[in-house]
Amino acid sequence: MTVSNRPVRPVAAACALLLAAGTAAGALIVFENNGEVLHTRPGGGTSVSITGAVNTYDNSVYCYAPTWSPDGRRLAFCRTLIRPDTTPDGRPGPAVCDCYVVTTGPDGGNETRLTRLPPHRGADRYCAIDRLEWSADGRQLGFRWRESANPGAELYCIVNADGSGLEQLTAEEFGARFEPRRRLFSDLSPDGRSRLSVEAAEGVDELFISAADGTGRRRLTRTGGRLGPISGAWSPDGRRIIFIPATEPGQGAVHVIRPDGTGQKQLGRRPVPLSELPNAWSPDRTQLAWSEAGYLFVTDFSSAPRRIAVGTNPDWQPGR
Repeated sequence: MTVSNRPVRPVAAACALLLAAGTAAGALIVFENNGEVLHTRPGGGTSVSITGAVNTYDNSVYCYAPTWSPDGRRLAFCRTLIRPDTTPDGRPGPAVCDCYVVTTGPDGGNETRLTRLPPHRGADRYCAIDRLEWSADGRQLGFRWRESANPGAELYCIVNADGSGLEQLTAEEFGARFEPRRRLFSDLSPDGRSRLSVEAAEGVDELFISAADGTGRRRLTRTGGRLGPISGAWSPDGRRIIFIPATEPGQGAVHVIRPDGTGQKQLGRRPVPLSELPNAWSPDRTQLAWSEAGYLFVTDFSSAPRRIAVGTNPDWQPGR
């Protein structure tokens, strides 16, 4: 795991100019890059480090998977710390990997470590947390904890936002409570009236749309000449559908279409994995952020997408 050698930077003064949330222009887009969690404005400009990235002889720190609380007042992310260790007789020993969930304020202050899971020792053994997600009411976070050297050793957990009440869930319980917000294929429209489905058409998968009860089914996309799978999801206001048709194995460019079948447009230029279907919407639902080829892009759907920063995994701060 390689991260940069840049030290932690003071951010309070810079962040004070950026924290006017509630509109698409004022809210912050948080993202990760090279072991740091940063944020920027939708119009681009300076990216401000929330965490800093530290990689010295003694410690490697890697922060990733940032996600805003539903009210936009707290930020959660994962931190992995890898440090050397010694044997009981003082000789150099296997490295120790410690991975945990952290929350902070929007400017990186008021940091709280929420979890203390068992660390791992050994060059081929490291722990990782993924699928980090807030509950709808912002009171809890769910995540999956895994050990690299033992693929079967994974735990689905839930913890209160203050760090108390860590509990283990089954995979099914976790999916029911935390997956709907970010699942790969979101079939039912936000108003519950329409339903998306994936069906074969002309030798490839395409999106179809129908009433919620399955009547009135019609083909939505026409993306022929592809390799196969397609992923799609509704915008939060139900006015658009974002989708990725696979033009290469397991990946393709980001597209948009309206539920009535009009306005189909390719937004991205380079393929992204089907599992990285964009979901970072502005508070007013008029803009979308996503990452491709290591860069962040924003679109308002009326003009060409803008490249705003270097990074991946964006999340747009909800309005307050």
